[in-house]
Amino acid sequence: MLYLHKIAAGGCGHLTRPFLQECLTTLPSAHDMKKLTISLILIVFASFVSAFAAAPEEISFNALIQALKTARHPIVVDVYATWCGPCKRFAPIFEDVALQYPSRATFCKMDIDRNPEIPQALEITSVPTLLILYIRDGKLQCEKSLGFITESELTALLNKTLKLADGSSLEY
Repeated sequence: MLYLHKIAAGGCGHLTRPFLQECLTTLPSAHDMKKLTISLILIVFASFVSAFAAAPEEISFNALIQALKTARHPIVVDVYATWCGPCKRFAPIFEDVALQYPSRATFCKMDIDRNPEIPQALEITSVPTLLILYIRDGKLQCEKSLGFITESELTALLNKTLKLADGSSLEY
C-alpha cells in the first residue's frame, strides 16, 4: 500500500516502467491490485481533464455583453493592461484558478487598452480589476475587486459569489 500513497503524492512523474514493475511485483493481493488500478485511472483521468480545461480567453467588450445574455454560470473577467506589473503577477494566479474550476464559471481576460469602452461602462478606475458578473433574479450583479489579489483571496471571492449566484461554492 506504500506505493499507492507514493503514486498519489507524486503524480504522474513517478510512473516510470521500473517503478510500475516494482509496484506490480510487490503488491500482495488482488484487492491491492484493484486499488492500484483505480488510482492509476484517476491519475490519468485528472491529467486528461486538466490538459483539456480551457485557459481564460481574451474577450472583447461586445463579446462579454453577448456572453452575459446566455450565461448559465458567473463570468469572471480579469481586466488588465499589458504594461501593468501587478496585472502580470496576477495573470498566472487567474489562469490556475480558471483551470481548477472550468465547470463552475466562465473565465476570460479583457485588455483595457484594446477595449476603451470598459472604464466608463464598468466603472473601472485601475488595473488589475477582477469582475465577477452573474444574473440573479433577472438582474445583472457584479462583484468587483481592485488591484492585485492572491489565489486564496480570489477563491474566497469566487466562493462568496457562487453562493450568492446559485447557492453553491467552488469548494470540493
